[in-house]
Amino acid sequence: MRRLELESRDIFSKSAFILLFLSVLLTSCSSGGDDTSGEELKSSDKRITSFLLATANNATLSQNITGTINEDNKTIDLVVPFGISLTSLAPSITISDKAQISPDSGMPRNFASPVTFTVTAEDGTEATYTVTITNAQNSEKRITAFSFTVDMNPSVKEDIDGTIDESNKTITLNVPFGAAITALIPTIELSDGASSTPSSNTAIDFSSAVNFEVSAQDNSTTSYTVTVTRNESDYATLRAIYDANPGNTLSWDFNNLDISTYEGVNSENDRVTALTLTAKGLTVLPSQIGDLSMLSLLYLQNNGIESIPAEISNLSQTLTQFLLSNNPLKSIPTQIGTLTNLEFLDLFNTDITTIPSTIGNLNNLISLNLSQNFDLTGLPSEIGNLDNLTRLSLIGANYPIPTEIGNLSNLTFLNLSNADLSSFPTQVLGLTDLTELYLSGNTIATVPTGIGNLTNLSKLFLDSNSLTSLPTQIANLSNLTELNITNNTSLISIPQVICDLADADTTINKDAATSCM
Repeated sequence: MRRLELESRDIFSKSAFILLFLSVLLTSCSSGGDDTSGEELKSSDKRITSFLLATANNATLSQNITGTINEDNKTIDLVVPFGISLTSLAPSITISDKAQISPDSGMPRNFASPVTFTVTAEDGTEATYTVTITNAQNSEKRITAFSFTVDMNPSVKEDIDGTIDESNKTITLNVPFGAAITALIPTIELSDGASSTPSSNTAIDFSSAVNFEVSAQDNSTTSYTVTVTRNESDYATLRAIYDANPGNTLSWDFNNLDISTYEGVNSENDRVTALTLTAKGLTVLPSQIGDLSMLSLLYLQNNGIESIPAEISNLSQTLTQFLLSNNPLKSIPTQIGTLTNLEFLDLFNTDITTIPSTIGNLNNLISLNLSQNFDLTGLPSEIGNLDNLTRLSLIGANYPIPTEIGNLSNLTFLNLSNADLSSFPTQVLGLTDLTELYLSGNTIATVPTGIGNLTNLSKLFLDSNSLTSLPTQIANLSNLTELNITNNTSLISIPQVICDLADADTTINKDAATSCM
């Protein structure tokens, strides 16, 4: 019995040992020889989940730009507005959790060419994305400049820039009258990438409006209407002057539309500003002269013109000089008084008999020459209204000199030579601005003492008169540079104080028989 008990204990011990061995063996096998107990598996996720160009990081952008991600091809595409520089854009990039990216998010990069970004997963594996950023095509389709240049269009004479009305899509230009309007070559500037039909530097007939279609880079289109007008020209008026005077000696060639090349014609933009037609065989001044609405100077001396048309009044805004000396004029129209901008009026040696009272309206007149008009019967009292007159010449006047001459307070030059004066015209003694006074060739016997008040006189001509004496007050004329008293046979002597003016560089011209006393 004892023996059986011992054998049983031995069998139990051996069995327990065997079970313990098998347990250890099984545990070892289940580990596979790789001791990773207690560690989590690492992520292999390596994706770019968003790629953004945010306005906060890119000052040149006006809105956020989101990239289109193609996960299969590992590409990202973005389109930014036209004109945005690609050389310094800072992307905001979102990637898989626990992954890393190179280059870093938020750093400016040059995207002028594709850029690669490498994403590294937690487990060390990598994925490479190619990012391509391009500019959108330009949608602008504007004509920014439209011109006719002289080098392309010699007939325009100077470069002409068009006026562009962007809201109405119109362009207007004004070319000279003689421009070759049926074959003008425009120089056109357009938005970047745009094109036009017709194109720049192509000869085009602009005798009527022309439509220009402008295509943008993105193929959108718009249309501009270009209208070209020619300057109003005085060509027809010059032709009328020429045709009204078949005996003229003008050399104008009317096959040439450029009036600026005509003899005696000054013009601006095909409008006549001055006519110098002296001694050209003219006998008629046609009514069309009033059509020269830009005319400032009209010189018609030494012709055969007998009348001035009433249409001269049309030049009231522009005419400043009107010279008609040595013409057989019979009369002056009352419309002369409308020429209120006139500064110089020369009617020397004509056949006029009267001067209209409207001459008093010429309040800008500076110089008036009515000399040698032997048929003139008198001057209107309104002559005294010419407040700005500084020069008045009445040589040969055989009519009474109006007292209103004394109102011409700005007069500096007065010539009354050969004016049939038997006495000194006392109305001039109040004209204290006078610097030159010519009274030659009259029959004046005495000079009033008031002459001494004309202290601004530099020239006093009393030659060829009937003087018997001179007042000592002439010695007060301290500015006198020339005194002429020759050919006064009754003038035996003059005061010594007058002769003493010679010591102050006054030239005294007197007869040898006239002594100083």
